[in-house]
Amino acid sequence: MLNSKNIYIAAQNTSRLASWIGDENDGWTFIGDGTDFDYVAAQEAIDSFFSEERIYLSVNQLNGFELPTSKVGRELREHVHR
Repeated sequence: MLNSKNIYIAAQNTSRLASWIGDENDGWTFIGDGTDFDYVAAQEAIDSFFSEERIYLSVNQLNGFELPTSKVGRELREHVHR
């Protein structure tokens, strides 16, 4: 069973193997941190990548849940501001 703890551990162990997607200049787009986190830009990136109506968001090794994909940006904002 994949729960938040197992997803967190798997992500830590496999993230170095990911082929990260950059912008057209092969760079990264900063969407903020803390109070300036741009949840709209985050949601646009999420919407362009995921076609599923619902996804499982693992915030950390103790907190994860399923939610509508359309609400992930706002949910991330709540956790980034903490």
